[in-house]
Amino acid sequence: MTPLVLVHSFGQESCDKIMKDILRANGGSDGYFVQQLEDCSVETCKLNIATKYYTTEIALFKWDDIESIPSKLKKYIEGCIIYFDSVSESLSSKMDTLTKFVNINKVGLTCLLTRKSSQNAVEDKLIRKMCASSHFAIIDLNDQDDCEGYDDQGYGEVVELLKNNIWSNVVGPYSKLTHDLSDVTSSNIADESFADDSEVEKHLNEFEDLLNNIQQFKTMSQNLNRDELLNNAERLAEHFAKILGDE
Repeated sequence: MTPLVLVHSFGQESCDKIMKDILRANGGSDGYFVQQLEDCSVETCKLNIATKYYTTEIALFKWDDIESIPSKLKKYIEGCIIYFDSVSESLSSKMDTLTKFVNINKVGLTCLLTRKSSQNAVEDKLIRKMCASSHFAIIDLNDQDDCEGYDDQGYGEVVELLKNNIWSNVVGPYSKLTHDLSDVTSSNIADESFADDSEVEKHLNEFEDLLNNIQQFKTMSQNLNRDELLNNAERLAEHFAKILGDE
């Protein structure tokens, strides 16, 4: 099943424009396709992802009211891209709702987009603090007036964020690792550490979670001050130590 990435706008930039610019920055053309997920039909834009490590396809889709998304559709959402106007002071009041939506539905990739965030220093500082605690990446898109001769207008960074994520349908070395470990599990091996399928699945999930956290930390670190950077680095180190089994 093709993973879904929700695109929503709280600002003047339309969802259609955001999706079109993401596709353009990725080197593809725009086009809408109706995707049937159980008994839900949703209009999507397909985005091909090709990296050194895997190739796959994801689907961008827009929804006017996040809280009205059908439950059957939510379980396919693996990414969330939200745009807001930096001059507005309304996003901070919506962060709790966004964070709740992401946590309840276990959305792996979360990103906020804006332009010229420095124009509203107070709101910008508050938003970045909330993003750091909620593990949201935040990207300040290049303003069109400042991007003469530069085609992607900041959306190249969004594409890189999408490429750095490990999607559920990846095809590449990661899926080979899953296959190899499954073979080890099914074989008649005496090592008790591979005797339980659930333990292997647990370790794979932890490994995937760690990789996603590392990639998100790489993006988020550009927006953090020194104290926030150290706090997030410490949490990442603790997560890594836990997977390795350190006390």
